[in-house]
Amino acid sequence: MLVAGSCWILQGRNTPVRTIAKFKMQQANWELFTRLLVPPSQVNLQTLTSSILNAAEASIPRSKPGNIRKMVPWWSPEIKEKILLKKRALNRFRRHPTMENLIEDPSVAGGY
Repeated sequence: MLVAGSCWILQGRNTPVRTIAKFKMQQANWELFTRLLVPPSQVNLQTLTSSILNAAEASIPRSKPGNIRKMVPWWSPEIKEKILLKKRALNRFRRHPTMENLIEDPSVAGGY
């Protein structure tokens, strides 16, 4: 967000967030992966890295890169921490439904 005079200008709200394609490890062809690897006696670090990547690209399908979710300009690490504390307090109250745990829950006490 940028401040221009006395009004806020939202930036990045409609900007799509791109993710990196990941390997689908559950669908891997492990026999092909093992065959494509170079034996350890012939390997240096660079060869090992490229060998593993080449075998993975040939034998393990990848997910499609795409948007996870749109970013919101008002989200912050403090909000994430507050939600985490609220969930912990609610779970504690569900396990041990006492008046102390009920009061400790920020959603009930007004702390959220």
